[in-house]
Amino acid sequence: MIRYIFVLVCSILMGSAIASPIVVSSIKDLQEAINKATPGTTIILKNGVYQTDADITVNCSGTKKQPVIIQAQTVGGAVITGKGGINLASPAAYVVIKGFKFTHAASHARSASGTSYCRWTQNIFETPGKGEYLTIAGNDHEIDYNTFQHKKEMGRILAIRGEGSQIAQRLHIHHNYFYDFPDQGGANGAETLQFGLSGLSLSTSNSIVEYNLFEKCHGENELISVKASGVTLRYNTIRDCPAQFTLRHGNRCDVYGNFF
Repeated sequence: MIRYIFVLVCSILMGSAIASPIVVSSIKDLQEAINKATPGTTIILKNGVYQTDADITVNCSGTKKQPVIIQAQTVGGAVITGKGGINLASPAAYVVIKGFKFTHAASHARSASGTSYCRWTQNIFETPGKGEYLTIAGNDHEIDYNTFQHKKEMGRILAIRGEGSQIAQRLHIHHNYFYDFPDQGGANGAETLQFGLSGLSLSTSNSIVEYNLFEKCHGENELISVKASGVTLRYNTIRDCPAQFTLRHGNRCDVYGNFF
């Protein structure tokens, strides 16, 4: 009997320690909730269309066991449009961005240098204008189960950068769907995935790009351009993409098990 009471009390205490999600219905309230977030906080943006005048800045931190989760009420149900997107800024760590549809201006979704262990998952990217859909410059990020679709203008869909002369490290990019990037007339700078730059190419990333589906992507002749060292491209499927994997600069990159 005493053991039963002890277990019951512990269960009650553990239940009370789990904070209820914070539900918001405006960009202003979303930003305020992010500013106050602590490890274990879950913030839910109600379904709807939300107009932004500037970036939503995320510089809070969670922990491995208690990440900060910022998510849509249902996948694709909360649409962020307008001038600004979500900017993960230093020192953001262990933050999850989940389930949004982004139709804001291009080049306004990013994980900046100084961020770490963050995740973009189950989002839909369809951001108009010249520029990138998503830029990653921090370390140890995961980009998974997102849809990147219907890009009509110059810029990369996914651009991997770094800090100084060091490429972003230990990224895991997997199970994403890249769809519908028409030919941009032969111009340079319309890769579906650009991993690095010439100035970063001799730094080692130790990153993996795997199990992604690329379909009808022909921004330019380089579908994936690698300008970094220590990058693995494996188990990706490429359908109806008249473009190639290009190892431009760098060392010790592995390419195997892809299906064209």
